[in-house]
Amino acid sequence: MITRAQGSPKFSSPFWQGLRDFLPFVVALFPFSVIVGAAMNAASFTQVQAVVFSLLAFTGTGQIVAVQMVGDGALPVLAVLSTMIVNSRLALYSASFEPVIRASPTRLKWLCAYLLTDQPYTMTMSRGVHRPAPVMYYLGTGTGLWFTYQGGTILGYLVGVRLPAAWNLDFAVPLSFISLLVPLLRHRTQVATALTSGIAAVLLASLPFHLNIVLAACFGMLVGWNVERFSTRGEGGE
Repeated sequence: MITRAQGSPKFSSPFWQGLRDFLPFVVALFPFSVIVGAAMNAASFTQVQAVVFSLLAFTGTGQIVAVQMVGDGALPVLAVLSTMIVNSRLALYSASFEPVIRASPTRLKWLCAYLLTDQPYTMTMSRGVHRPAPVMYYLGTGTGLWFTYQGGTILGYLVGVRLPAAWNLDFAVPLSFISLLVPLLRHRTQVATALTSGIAAVLLASLPFHLNIVLAACFGMLVGWNVERFSTRGEGGE
């Protein structure tokens, strides 16, 4: 009787499962990474600067905010501060993910910290941290994202500003985030937070330096906190 190759079971491990689960997001994230690369070209980054920046920053939205501000002639310190504000959510991700990697070797913790972005974190938490090898699953999704992003930024830089404006690839970022967010909205607090943040971001879109994103997050958290507080009071009074 013919059996499968002995090496095939390893491809069903949590790492490879995470890598496979990430593949559908390539459709949305690769165009965004191309936009980031093209933006670095337009901002007069050299090839070395563009590659090193993508390798070290690896922040997606924060990176394109920094590139746009540098291209507009903003002070470097302002670009750094704005990037830190946009990426402040990663501190919350890190705090909630710390129990998952607490027993991992230090080198693995550093690697997890480097790969900490929206998709790997959200996919791992949605899968459930009590399932087998959540760290390896996380590394699988992070690896897929890393290669997608780095490859896209390099391609975007090489093609530069020759990308047709009619393509309107800016939709890739919100599309990717929405596809991750919607399945997680299972409680009225989460729904209220998401709706408030989304509406505020649109209404405040004219603010400079992407401050609408920061304020939208603050409004969303404030509304979510109040909804949760009143819900708890209502349940306690029953």
